[in-house]
Amino acid sequence: MNESNRRDPLRPVLADLGSRVVTCDNPGQHSAAESAVNQTAAARAAGCMHNQLASTLLYLELLRRRLTEDRGSLDVVRKIAGNLTQLDHALSDLAQFVAPREPRCGSVSMTQLVGDVVSTVAVRCEAQGVRTEVYVPGRVSIYGDYDLLHCALRNLTLHALSAMPHGGQLVITVVAGSGSVEVEVADSGRGLPRERLRQAFEPFQTSPEGGSGLELAVAAQIVAAHGGKTIADNCPEGGTALTLQLPVATPLRAAA
Repeated sequence: MNESNRRDPLRPVLADLGSRVVTCDNPGQHSAAESAVNQTAAARAAGCMHNQLASTLLYLELLRRRLTEDRGSLDVVRKIAGNLTQLDHALSDLAQFVAPREPRCGSVSMTQLVGDVVSTVAVRCEAQGVRTEVYVPGRVSIYGDYDLLHCALRNLTLHALSAMPHGGQLVITVVAGSGSVEVEVADSGRGLPRERLRQAFEPFQTSPEGGSGLELAVAAQIVAAHGGKTIADNCPEGGTALTLQLPVATPLRAAA
């Protein structure tokens, strides 16, 4: 590895991305093969950046442990870690959106899934003054890909938190029906205009602050791959409710 690549480990990957991406003056002339090359290249670059961010976050955690008595420095470290985590989520969404992976399925406990997502956003909830309520009936499980479903539910939760920058209430409710399970994420923000509700799960229509614009689109893509659907509505008392409706067990297909 030459000196410039040692300083910037992403340089060779981004150079390779540039050499692989197929450009065309008329986008309609792209062949399916060319589109596949572009998708693979973008996903590969996003994956590499994700790995580099994971290493950087690890180093920040080690630094945080050495600064236990320096509150000012700890606050800076937390802010840097928060920004890098947002970037990591955006890269993960990009990789999933341009090159969806096949679900790798097994039994998914809804109690564990919701609990893990709540833990993921706990620090942000505390920082924003958001109260969290969770309602999950006991022993509710579905057949699906845990990591993909975690990503989908996390994205809905981040969207809800972006609607409550100065505090509020986040409510996650799981309802088991006949052959399906619904997971509703409700916030106490201002809600969405009616026209935005119809487009909520389309790319770049709604996005958390600092987000990629793909969060809800990726969630819808993942749910569709599980044979389910997504629903957006405003709550009667204010705020927005985003729902993932998932079959308990169904033949799965690749997200498209």
